[in-house]
Amino acid sequence: MRADGKTLEVVFLGDGDETDAAARQLLDENCMVFGTGKDEVYYSREEMMQAIREVVKQRENIPFEFKDFHCFSRMLGTDACAVYGGVSIWWESEDRKILIDMESRFTMLYQQMEDGWKVVHIHQSVPNREQLPGEYYPKTLAEQTRRAWQIAVQMQDLAQRDGLTELINYRGLVERWRSWKKENSWVFILDLDNFKRINDTYGHLAGNRILKSVAEALWAAVRDGDVVCRAGGDEFVLLCGGIPNEEMAHKAARHILRALEEKGKSVPEWVGISAGGTAVRAEDSVEQALDRADQALYQVKKSGKHNYLFA
Repeated sequence: MRADGKTLEVVFLGDGDETDAAARQLLDENCMVFGTGKDEVYYSREEMMQAIREVVKQRENIPFEFKDFHCFSRMLGTDACAVYGGVSIWWESEDRKILIDMESRFTMLYQQMEDGWKVVHIHQSVPNREQLPGEYYPKTLAEQTRRAWQIAVQMQDLAQRDGLTELINYRGLVERWRSWKKENSWVFILDLDNFKRINDTYGHLAGNRILKSVAEALWAAVRDGDVVCRAGGDEFVLLCGGIPNEEMAHKAARHILRALEEKGKSVPEWVGISAGGTAVRAEDSVEQALDRADQALYQVKKSGKHNYLFA
């Protein structure tokens, strides 16, 4: 493209020496070029010409034709002119397995120099194919950001969830503990009795069915807002609020064990379940509360199993 301040001449150049010679005539040696790609930034004519040579090599055997070309010019003073427009290229292989159909938009800034008009700046961009009619790019960018945020949240949730039972795992329990209101709260640890025997006798698939049945029963037994966690193996943790005293804690523990017994009536391989509990203290870390509940569970296991104690 050549501009003389009054007329605009469009010239389509060939490759090789012809292009290099025309570029040196049209482009200022310090011409800046900004493209769509993250690496398409050139701060001199020579940088851009080197990139063009590489592109020409890559498309040596790829023919294409101009489907559309349009441009306009606007004087920005006596010594500057802006040229802007768009171009579309198209090509399809004979077997129709390869199709090139691209659009590009550009703005070129010309400046009057001692040796004539020179291009001092080029900005080229490729329209976003995901844009809807009438949609502007920041809106699309916001949608992409929203999707990325959703994926991040989903990945975080997956990292805190047990794949078998879909309960939260220990990492999820620790995360919820940070914002948990500890007043009038209790922690219960539940462990299946002789669970290894189930796996050895009936196989791991039967063991998995029991674990999922326990998870379902626990979810049904607790109240909205309580936390149900599979801490690992056959061990489950409950974090329950709204229990102001030990009498209510006994009531909650009996209710939970009864719910598990009822669930077990429909599972032939069912085993007993032992539990340990403790009231959460204001200064407790999750490890401290679990350690006390685990000590109570150990006493239940030691004294005959299939029961519960508090620490």
